[in-house]
Amino acid sequence: MTMPEIFLFVSHVSEDQAAAMEIVEELERRGMRCWIAPRDVRPGRPYDDEIATAIEASRAMLLIFSERCNASDYIRREVTVAGESHKVVIPFRIENAEPKHGLRVRLSDLHWLDGFVSREQAIDELIRTFPEPKETAVPGAAAEQALGERASLMVTGSPADEMRERTNEKWRKAQQQRVHEEREAKPRLVLLSRPALIAASLIGLAVLGAVGVWLVRAPQPPVPLPAPVVPAPVPAAPTQTWVTALSSERERALKPGDTFQECNNCSEMVVVPAGTFTMGSPVSELGRTADEGPQHAVAFARQFAVGRFELTFDEWDACVADSGCNGYKAESQGWGRGRRPAINVSWNDAKAYVAWLAKKTGKSYRLLSEAEREYVTRAGTNAPFWWGNSISTSQANYDGNPYGGGTNGENRRRTVPADSFAPNPWGLYQVHGNVYEWAEDCWNDNYNGAPADGSAWISGDCSYRTIRGGSWDYDPRYLRSASRLGYAIDTRDVWLGFRVGRTLLTP
Repeated sequence: MTMPEIFLFVSHVSEDQAAAMEIVEELERRGMRCWIAPRDVRPGRPYDDEIATAIEASRAMLLIFSERCNASDYIRREVTVAGESHKVVIPFRIENAEPKHGLRVRLSDLHWLDGFVSREQAIDELIRTFPEPKETAVPGAAAEQALGERASLMVTGSPADEMRERTNEKWRKAQQQRVHEEREAKPRLVLLSRPALIAASLIGLAVLGAVGVWLVRAPQPPVPLPAPVVPAPVPAAPTQTWVTALSSERERALKPGDTFQECNNCSEMVVVPAGTFTMGSPVSELGRTADEGPQHAVAFARQFAVGRFELTFDEWDACVADSGCNGYKAESQGWGRGRRPAINVSWNDAKAYVAWLAKKTGKSYRLLSEAEREYVTRAGTNAPFWWGNSISTSQANYDGNPYGGGTNGENRRRTVPADSFAPNPWGLYQVHGNVYEWAEDCWNDNYNGAPADGSAWISGDCSYRTIRGGSWDYDPRYLRSASRLGYAIDTRDVWLGFRVGRTLLTP
């Protein structure tokens, strides 16, 4: 059974449920169809499946936005699914709040509806975005049939629900015919950033995709085609990876603080000591969230190795050149490759890299567990940052906002080379900021039941994995040693990277 086509998928956090329902009720009173959870979740169906199906079936997503959305994993997930499904996202602010963190990248360039200024005016503007069917230039007999049905319903005064249902069905059939006819037309790409263009996409243009702004496909009169654009090649990394793997004798002789590199194009590793630490944050820590508790002791019975730096583009490109990493040439956003951290890599991509490296060297390379990542970040300290309780942009790369009595700093708006800033006491660079780093662990909302031996927690929501460290685009509270988020395993974004770990033989 498929879900009938709908106009709007309405995304909101649970705290804004009442406000979202008021907006939905007004939209539906004015003839627009909406889908909103939990009202429209069918009995006995999983919420995630229902939401994904509704997004796929929608014309667009209406995001009821408040400050609370910035901290919501569910909002980020729904916006990501909308982008992957090529849906227009229309943010509707119910308070004077700005998108932050990953939402800033996805939403900042879109046209916003400011419902906190005048909800009525914002709803009017939204309604104007969706033209009446009689104004829609749907070609052929399907248009006449759809418009005739609409007029008949209006004259006979049929109930609103029946009118919407039957009109939507006619629109669906008309759109199918339009898509078939449009395939014969030559397409071009245009930038979507204002309601007029959003309207154009909703009445017939096939949405191709979005990363902060949205591109739509539109038929045009025949014009000379531009010369084909040849994608810029990935800057050449050495095509041959020379392996110099440690012997078992040398590996067993390693001591904390020792460094090694087992191939010419892979991470320099540093040995960290066995030991114990307290994972999580105290309730008194500024910026703390509930998923950072309860605090608990974690003991590492043996030393292990971790990359001194975030994995760089040099290292990623070497994997691709060696027919690894599934041939995925991660995009640098034009910021540069080389020693900058590899970005736009998902958890799946990171796993492909460590699998390639393990096979190349014959050694047990892997992602760090979440406990290992916090342990090596703290490096024997217990403050929010390894250097203390406050932070400045001379110490890390983030959005420049103050924390812990600090002042505003530079917002660099991009990554910096992986060897920037001072290393922590164990010799690791940029454990705070620059890019978020994938960990092995499945996502759990708190630490109840978490492993006490430092191993990865591989139960919970394993379609989501933890990320640690904060990034260039995030507020400093997300750079704290204890801060944690969860993201879908196939998410690729401009602030996502990783760092490698390695299990060592027992001395």
